[in-house]
Amino acid sequence: MSAPDRLTELRSTRAVVDLSAVEHNVSRIRDLIGGRTELLAVVKADAYGHGAVPVARACERAGAAALGVAMVEEGIELRRVGIRLPILVQCCVAEREIDAALEHGLMLTVGSSDFAERISQGALAAGVTAVVHADIDTGMGRIGFAAETAVREIERVNRLPGVMLDGVYTHFSSSEIENDSFTLNQLQLFKKLVSELAECGIRPSRVHAANSGGVINYPESHLDMVRPGLILYGIYPHPALKNKIDLKPALRFVTAIVFLKDVLAGTPLGYGQTFVASRRMKVATVNVGYADGYPWRLSNNAKVIVRDVLVPVVGRVSMDQLLIDVSGVNEVALGDRVTLLGRDESQCITAEEMAVWAGTIPYEIACGISKRVPREYRGEQGT
Repeated sequence: MSAPDRLTELRSTRAVVDLSAVEHNVSRIRDLIGGRTELLAVVKADAYGHGAVPVARACERAGAAALGVAMVEEGIELRRVGIRLPILVQCCVAEREIDAALEHGLMLTVGSSDFAERISQGALAAGVTAVVHADIDTGMGRIGFAAETAVREIERVNRLPGVMLDGVYTHFSSSEIENDSFTLNQLQLFKKLVSELAECGIRPSRVHAANSGGVINYPESHLDMVRPGLILYGIYPHPALKNKIDLKPALRFVTAIVFLKDVLAGTPLGYGQTFVASRRMKVATVNVGYADGYPWRLSNNAKVIVRDVLVPVVGRVSMDQLLIDVSGVNEVALGDRVTLLGRDESQCITAEEMAVWAGTIPYEIACGISKRVPREYRGEQGT
């Protein structure tokens, strides 16, 4: 074991990732989409905080046909450990990133024919074929070919030397909502444009639209490939979807009690004296804070689990520490496990719940757990 590994083992705060849960979730998604539709597993942002390399390998074991990342460097990280699945970079890249993307065999998103020309030039200079997917903006408003000119522009892309148009896709804005008129209009427009491309003789191998919400709510959007992200990790993009697919949360965020004390009524706790004890209390300190990704907005506004009891966070969340009221926990002791996120015995705190408490979205909860929190993997190849 290397010295850095020994150092990370010293710390009681860690994110525990169950890779068998990821594999379970991929299998349930594949059950929904059927055998004729491919699954691109979105592992951007370090697999939503779960760890891109181990999660990508778990998804591949479970039958993913491709991987999705946001940045070129994320794709390179996967290539450097020997992952050979097709990898799509889903964001527009800077011109200076093209050569590195081509060197590592990454598929690039194009949203303009002018930028596709830059990719063509880079591919010809390197003596390779650049594989691209054309993103059509049907209403998301971020990147992509404008719907009004998409067919003409993609025709230009398709004629470029050194470029292979492998895919055409769009991105839904609100597919987590069932029977959403905006999503249905996006899908209708996208299918119309795909049909127009086919009339021009352009039939890419992979036509795709469905994100996590689309996978669950809009089977008509499954097409050649789907791009689930959040649901790979057992997190639902909307509470109403919990009865539609059986997912297992893959992440637990845990720490331990490092200090215990009794305080009297009237004692202020934490920065700004935002909490003052109204009675005699037993208070525990744990070494986790907003620098670890535990949101500051959970100050005085969250619960954690100690000895199968839900207990409140008291006072402001600090950079490295937070305080919890353990007055109601029998035989509480130094070293007791504190579960910030996930299941512990009969109790469970979900990312969706934490997001509500923090006034944010579950994506941010998972992605926000910082690099200084060691990741511990379970369920990997039978372990």
